[in-house]
Amino acid sequence: MAVCCFYLLIGLGLITNQLRRIEAWGVAMLVALLVLHLVLPINMPALYKSLTG
Repeated sequence: MAVCCFYLLIGLGLITNQLRRIEAWGVAMLVALLVLHLVLPINMPALYKSLTG
């Protein structure tokens, strides 16, 4: 699954000509995932449990 997502993101970067900003997109995605993992368990535990299964 992760490999598929990687190639999808690289393909989107090629199509939109955003590969020069790949580091910024990576940092933004990591921050978003970190926030989700810190906020969802406290505020919406049922949603977090269903997403992380």
